[in-house]
Amino acid sequence: MINNNIVKYIIYFILYIKNKKIQCVFFCILLYLQIALWFGKNNIIHLIEIKKEIQLQSKKNLQKKLRNQELIIEINYLKNQTDAIEERARNELNMIKPNEVYYRIIEIKNIQK
Repeated sequence: MINNNIVKYIIYFILYIKNKKIQCVFFCILLYLQIALWFGKNNIIHLIEIKKEIQLQSKKNLQKKLRNQELIIEINYLKNQTDAIEERARNELNMIKPNEVYYRIIEIKNIQK
């Protein structure tokens, strides 16, 4: 972003010039540059919006990295521990071993007659 002192010195330079035509040309150039800076393509407002989007996306990326690390740990655990696979199969898929009897207990809540 342009420092206010720079703009102030440019204005002093323009006023220092004695020739009115050259002074007008420099002023028009300064005006054009300021308009382009504030309202043109890729202006200051757009820059601020992009910085906010980058911050938001960085937070999302960090969350995804943490989730990926958790999944990698879980994958390594499942690769190395056969008991973990068996536990998951029993709990999530209700699988049983051959010649094993599975009992399921269902609670009945407040049956009204």
